[in-house]
Amino acid sequence: MKVILRRFTHIKFLFAIFILVVSATCSYGQHSVDTTVFTYENQPLTDSTIIIGDIMVVGNNKTDKTIILRELAFKEGDVYTVDELQKRIELSTQNLNKISLFNSVIIDFQTFKTPQGKQTSLFIILVKERWYWWIWPLIEHPDRNFNDWWQHQNITRLSAGLHFQHENFSGKSEKLNIKALLGYRNYFEASYEWPYLNRAQNLGLGVLASYQSLKEINYATINNKLEFYRNDRELMQQGYQIVASGKYRPGFHVTNILSIQYSGFIFNDTIPILNPTFAGTSQNTELKRITLKPQFLGVSYLIKAEYRDNRNYPLKGYYAESELSHISGINHKFSQQSIRFSLRGYVPFTSWLFGAAEITSMFSTPDNPPYYLLTALGYDREFVRGYEYYVVEGKHYSLFKSHLKARFVQTVVRLPWLKVEKFNNIPLNLYTGPHFDYGIAYPEIIDNNGNDYRGKKLIGLGMGIDLVSYYDKTFRFEYSYNVRESKAGFFIHFIAMI
Repeated sequence: MKVILRRFTHIKFLFAIFILVVSATCSYGQHSVDTTVFTYENQPLTDSTIIIGDIMVVGNNKTDKTIILRELAFKEGDVYTVDELQKRIELSTQNLNKISLFNSVIIDFQTFKTPQGKQTSLFIILVKERWYWWIWPLIEHPDRNFNDWWQHQNITRLSAGLHFQHENFSGKSEKLNIKALLGYRNYFEASYEWPYLNRAQNLGLGVLASYQSLKEINYATINNKLEFYRNDRELMQQGYQIVASGKYRPGFHVTNILSIQYSGFIFNDTIPILNPTFAGTSQNTELKRITLKPQFLGVSYLIKAEYRDNRNYPLKGYYAESELSHISGINHKFSQQSIRFSLRGYVPFTSWLFGAAEITSMFSTPDNPPYYLLTALGYDREFVRGYEYYVVEGKHYSLFKSHLKARFVQTVVRLPWLKVEKFNNIPLNLYTGPHFDYGIAYPEIIDNNGNDYRGKKLIGLGMGIDLVSYYDKTFRFEYSYNVRESKAGFFIHFIAMI
């Protein structure tokens, strides 16, 4: 199936220029703490300026202090006005919340006079750490989204397994993931990420290796829906990949990622009979054999700017990314290039009413790629709401998403009987409101399979309810109207739509 194949073949090398910065608003307090006297000489102070004195971190039982200090927008010895310091405290709180290591972050400080009569301060960073390691039982469907699988509810297409993850492996925000699935899809993956390799904490490294095999394959698209072929006696497809990526994050907001990937596939020789364009095969026997066992080397560059108040469910700020990718065949003559841009904006109109919008576009070559590399709308998170059952394939696409939502519940459910502090406070936020999406994949291609969505305007609208809770988990329940089909339906998603 193409959604799985895409995971191994969508290699990215990307570029973008983007600007936009907004800081979120939150409050801070000043509380009495035990202090000692610090002396700072030759500091340009006025009555409204404050020297940053010692910075203490409390609650970091696992996390290395340097990881926390790296996200602060101030350091010991800096001098700021009260207004500027407040902005830097707000930014620092956002930064610490966005690294997903803590359930809560509070930055307090106490000001006092030095023996020389200057105004200095003692800062306390109070964090409550999350639970960092998990062993998740997995029940996985293979389709592009939950709604596509639920339409048929075929339990023979499920896989079961375990997922072990550790998000703070040695206290320096490393991420370890090991996943194993058996059943419809046999899948194994191991990855490790070192976000801070050097003393300046601006270089990182990640590695990933995976393998999968299936007895069913998505071999064509008919009437804008994926068609599958299954053979219980032999494998229809296998895939493997190795990825190494380097990350450069010089400040708080902009991250550069350069990746190199080796990937390969093994397709059953029945597939070209079902769809001659699946692997771009020809009548040449040797070439046909190679294209059913393609190997690729790819390089990608991704640059992203993160100015949101929260990564998982933002309410204010901006996010932009740009990608440029190149993939080349190793054992056959093929190359593919693509460039993708995305910009998302979030606006709080009041303390309870919020708006969000996203614009995404992608352009790619060549003109006639193999079918299993051809994607556009309907894959991953790139779809028009109301069209969850459909795919629209093409070289290029553009997508616009928007919604308006009102928060009608904001509370914390406390479980006093649960003594583990990391779990006994459950945040609960509920939002509701309308959404409107527009998308198009082009150029328009006429074929004999009834795929008439290519080159057509796709419009979807409706209402949704978002539940945002424990450990940034989001559940979205939507009733959306497919304008082109004049059909409406109920859909469930497990990520924020924008």
